[in-house]
Amino acid sequence: MRHASLVRVVATHVALVVLTVATLWPVLWVVKMALEPTQSFSMDLSPVPSNPSLANFAEVVGPTAQGEWLFLRQVVNSLFVSGLTALIGLVLSATAAYALSRWGFPGRDRAISAFLITQMFPGVVMLIPLYLILDALGLLDSLTGLALVYSTTSVPFSVWMLKGYFDTIPT
Repeated sequence: MRHASLVRVVATHVALVVLTVATLWPVLWVVKMALEPTQSFSMDLSPVPSNPSLANFAEVVGPTAQGEWLFLRQVVNSLFVSGLTALIGLVLSATAAYALSRWGFPGRDRAISAFLITQMFPGVVMLIPLYLILDALGLLDSLTGLALVYSTTSVPFSVWMLKGYFDTIPT
């Protein structure tokens, strides 16, 4: 077995360290900006904050001037939307995927292809129809409408993945 020379090993490690620093530098710079107490955009290239402070985080997480806990409300909204999205998406996707996996019926192959074809179109194509549907249902600017949009747009991918899973389970 042939061993690499010491020069080659050192050169490889130096190159990896340089690439790691180049990759992490912007991340460290963002952390520095988060820890700086001022609101200005620092042009200093050093990733080390001059006066580190957690004031920015306290302002985001703490109560607003009106006494509202905005961050907490946003977290609760996110949990509600994600939970409802997962529930609706799972119910719709699992039932469709199970039917497509286990039962033979006319149009089954076309339905599977249709689920795959819908993934080829960008999401922007559906903006106007989704807006009109949500407006007709009175769900514009609501968390329920957002959850419905998220769950229905994820159904084709979820059906495709769950069908593959159900195919691996013996009948």
